[in-house]
Amino acid sequence: MLGLDQIVLIVQIKIQPLQMQQQLLLVLTMLLLQQQQAIVHRKQELAAITVKPTPNISGNAKTDPTNCNTATGTITLSGLIPGTLYY
Repeated sequence: MLGLDQIVLIVQIKIQPLQMQQQLLLVLTMLLLQQQQAIVHRKQELAAITVKPTPNISGNAKTDPTNCNTATGTITLSGLIPGTLYY
């Protein structure tokens, strides 16, 4: 993609033949379209921001393990939304 200073330099060049003027107009039109597409893409990226929910734990319950060194105990949290990832 050309920078603005390069576009200005192209426009400043004296162009006599009509064909070259038409080609320059086509190039400038394409550059403007590319810039517009880049702006739309940036706006879409900004619109895709997701805010993660904050957990709100309203209670808990526990069950102690029945034997030492085993994973038979439980901890239950209440107040969270099912299927929601919390970070």
